[in-house]
Amino acid sequence: MDGHLHRFKSLYEAQEWLLEDEFVSFASLDVDDEKEYEITLSKIVTPSAECEEEVVKLMYVPANA
Repeated sequence: MDGHLHRFKSLYEAQEWLLEDEFVSFASLDVDDEKEYEITLSKIVTPSAECEEEVVKLMYVPANA
């Protein structure tokens, strides 16, 4: 991530941009990915807020936080 908010004309354009950085859709993660990435899917909470500006603040959390 480069720390900037990016806007795209379509969902397809956003997905293509993410795929360039080896993006993996959260919906596609499974037990094998938990082992590979050393994560626990049940502990992951997707960010939500009242407005876009607040959501953006929640989008990046350092791994050691």
